Amino acid sequence: MSYRFFLIFAASILAIASGIALGIQQLSAMPEDTVSEQIWAMTLPRTDGKLISLKTFRGKILVINFWAPWCAPCVKEIPDLIALQNEFLNKNVQFVGIGIDSLDNIIKFPIKTWPTYPTLVANIDGVSMAQEFGNKSKVIPFTVIIDGNGNILKTLTGAIKKSNLHNILFGAS
Repeated sequence: MSYRFFLIFAASILAIASGIALGIQQLSAMPEDTVSEQIWAMTLPRTDGKLISLKTFRGKILVINFWAPWCAPCVKEIPDLIALQNEFLNKNVQFVGIGIDSLDNIIKFPIKTWPTYPTLVANIDGVSMAQEFGNKSKVIPFTVIIDGNGNILKTLTGAIKKSNLHNILFGAS
């Protein structure tokens, strides 16, 4: 491995770790009743290492799905989430996956259908993030639906039922 490659790799890991720390710090510092007002301040790395702020999606209905590649129900629901994202794409709805595992584990796990919506990396800290959004049982998959102003409309613990999420989004969009 060349020294230059090592430096680029180390800088990428540092950027991802900084983004995760910033996102977790911003969310965990909030009182529970103001979480929805602070959602837009969260910044996490995508699977390619680029940091993305949730404020990018401000004004849209945001469907955040907390998942992990080793979680069978999480992986099983990805095709339904992709189908719903495609169906509601022109209705001001944006899906975002937040992976609760390391970047390396997320990108190397053999998932048959990879999400076409943005996938962010939160490592194990994603568990506490999901708790801040209302996941008191720490179960994944966990999905939270947020309106364009940052208010939590609905939380869903466990695997989604496509028809149930469709009806929620149809009523919200």
